Amino acid sequence: MISYEEALEIVIGSAGSHGSETIPLGNAIGRVLSESIAASFPLPRFDNSAVDGYAITAEDGKALAERGEILTRLKGASAAGASAESEIQRGECHRVFTGAPLPTGTGGVVMQEDARAEGDCVKLAGEYEASQHIRRAGEEWSEGDLVLPGGLKLNPAGVALAAMLGRAEVAVRRLPRVSIVVTGSELVPPGRALESGQIHESNSFAITAALHQIGITPVSCECVPDERHATDAAIERGLQAADVLLTSGGVSVGDHDLVKAVFEDQGIERRFWQVAVKPGKPVYFGVRPRDSKAVFGLPGNPMAILTSFILLVKPHLLAATGHGEPRPRFHSAILKEGVRHQPGRMEFVPSWLEADSVSPYLGQRSHMLGGMARANALIQVPSDVKEIVPGSTVKVIPFGGISQ
Repeated sequence: MISYEEALEIVIGSAGSHGSETIPLGNAIGRVLSESIAASFPLPRFDNSAVDGYAITAEDGKALAERGEILTRLKGASAAGASAESEIQRGECHRVFTGAPLPTGTGGVVMQEDARAEGDCVKLAGEYEASQHIRRAGEEWSEGDLVLPGGLKLNPAGVALAAMLGRAEVAVRRLPRVSIVVTGSELVPPGRALESGQIHESNSFAITAALHQIGITPVSCECVPDERHATDAAIERGLQAADVLLTSGGVSVGDHDLVKAVFEDQGIERRFWQVAVKPGKPVYFGVRPRDSKAVFGLPGNPMAILTSFILLVKPHLLAATGHGEPRPRFHSAILKEGVRHQPGRMEFVPSWLEADSVSPYLGQRSHMLGGMARANALIQVPSDVKEIVPGSTVKVIPFGGISQ
């Protein structure tokens, strides 16, 4: 066995780029830019009003600041989307609405709450500061400025900023193509009647759902019995279709655990097998040298699959997608209920994290999903610890859960 830290560095270090693709901007949330986007025009594009009110000259603004009120002649009005081809002189005001281009000569804008119409004139009152309520052209970005650098993960603001720059499409790092192969002669699809010795197949659903949470839809998914020919054919198809293959089951040491042998036949170079973690000890990772395709042989137990995904598979996929920090992010929290542990392997316990405290779901073995289904974090229990008492500070990996 190798340590979790060693395994994590191996899977991240083995993640290569899968190139880039151009996609519609509306589909770009969470994706990593493979291009840098510069401003082709200033932002804002033109001087505009930040409020509904009246544009006045700098001279009138100074007079307003000194006297507390002035009377101006209304010259015109403009709303957002109107032409900017207007001008005001001293003693004049121009009715403007939020986002409207300002007339030439504007020194500031007085809010409509501080204005009162008097015939064809407007009396303006209140405090005044030079250039107030003006959004100046180029005050955020000048033409040619680097706005969105390559390697940036697009959040909603980044997507909107690309739209403001007129981009309908963006070039992003391509997501890895992922195939799933689940093995087990006892497995029957949900919805089909069970016979003696059979169970419903759930692992493909667990893996697919975990992939969807990071924006990846698997390109293929198969479930095969514990037979050498069927396993070999399914893994070959999965490798042909994908950049990364995820298998479930068949990587332990039993007579029916065929997956490792099939990996070797497919030219996979093993990077590790068995990691000193609980659950998830028998996880396998390898790479096929001739095409750099990666393979994860995950355990067959449901909770071990999901834990292995969070700890190892997800970091590999995020690294391949170009995320700057693909490693799990540990947070500190106060333990509400004590945890006992058999030293030897680092353990990860499903838990509920709320503010700065965390409650473990105890008694959950690797084939049990009840605690994991309610959890939103994993408590890390160091390998050499026998017990963590309530009130201790522990490290946790938040991951979200159905109760959030």
